[in-house]
Amino acid sequence: MSNEVADLNGVDGRLLALAGSPSQYIKLNVGGALYQTTISTLTKHDSMLRAMFSGRME
Repeated sequence: MSNEVADLNGVDGRLLALAGSPSQYIKLNVGGALYQTTISTLTKHDSMLRAMFSGRME
């Protein structure tokens, strides 16, 4: 469990380093569709997106 928490904290850190701030908007190109969201949304606790970025999903 503590390894999972450390992994997720690492994901948060990498995403923050890319975007600069949890509230800063980032653009995603998903199959040609453009979306705009924030780092805080992508890393919200127990979200599917956070699980996808952390590598927990198979």
